[in-house]
Formats: sequence, structure tokens, C-alpha cells
Amino acid sequence: SNTYNWSNTNDNYDNIKYCVKLEAQVTKQYAPTTVPYNAYFAVSKFLRAYSFIWLSQRVGDIPMTQAGDPANLTPAYDKQHDVYKNSLALLDTANTLIGKLISGGGVKSTDKLDATGDIFGLTYLQWQKVINTYKLRVLISLSKRATDNADLNIPGQFANIVNNPAQYPIMTSNSDNMVYKYTT
Repeated sequence: SNTYNWSNTNDNYDNIKYCVKLEAQVTKQYAPTTVPYNAYFAVSKFLRAYSFIWLSQRVGDIPMTQAGDPANLTPAYDKQHDVYKNSLALLDTANTLIGKLISGGGVKSTDKLDATGDIFGLTYLQWQKVINTYKLRVLISLSKRATDNADLNIPGQFANIVNNPAQYPIMTSNSDNMVYKYTT
């Protein structure tokens, strides 16, 4: 939406609901040949992780595993630790899916995600950079809690991204920015 409606949390929960629908549509439309090797499926994983982390940073424990189902009005809450753990896994999945699309030869890293232009106008490689750079940002935000959250392996995940630029490309210049362009 291009409008500001004086709300933040509602918008992020709406993103989760849209991701559920997007993944269902991708699965229905492309299964079983290209799912999960579909860019929209990967971007949905990123948007889910972003929304869950955004919400959890503000309120702690949130519904995650049961979130987004309009038929379930009382989803169970997940611990903040589990939200981070699952969100980091979603970001890794998103990176892997886009990487497989590029390495499989179906698309070039410089191709746009959508020929008609998504609202960000990013290429496959730029989406991968956004995903991995955001994951680094999340890991940095968790770094003070690395010792009491050993199962998250925060230093190991961070080192893996930084030391493997071919598998985990990150933003290197302003041209990689994810910029929302307002349209009328």
C-alpha cells in the first residue's frame, strides 16, 4: 500500500497473511515442477521473516507457527527465541532458493525478479543481497545474547555469510539498496 494509515503492527501482520496466500498460490500454480524453486516463494520467505522479527522485536513472544491463518483466531504464541530461530531459517531458505534459481541457469543474476517490475525493481542477485544483509543485521542485533543462545550459533552464522560471498552475497554499494518507489 502506498498510504500511511498511522499503524505499524497491523501492516506487518497483514504481510504475513499475504505471504501465506502467496505461497499457497505459487504451490497451486507451479507445483510440482518449480516449487519451491520460485522467486516469489523465496521473497515470501524473506517477507515472513522480516515481519516476524519486526513484531517480535517490539512485543516479544508472538504467534508464528500458527500465524496468518484467517480461520484460526487464537493462534498459539511462540517464544521470542523460537521466532528468531525460525526466522533465521526462513532467511537462509530464501537465499538458497534464489541461489538455486541463478545457479540452475533458469535466470541470470542480473535479471529482474519480474519483467513488469516489482515495486523495488531488484534483480535476483540484489534480492539475494537484501536477504543476506538483513540476516547479518539480525545477527548483529542478537550478538549481545550469543552466549546464552548457543543453539542459534550467531557467530557461526555471521562468519558463514561473511566468509562465503559466492553463496551469501551481501550489499556492497548504494545501488543494492531496497528502495520503495512511491507511485500515485
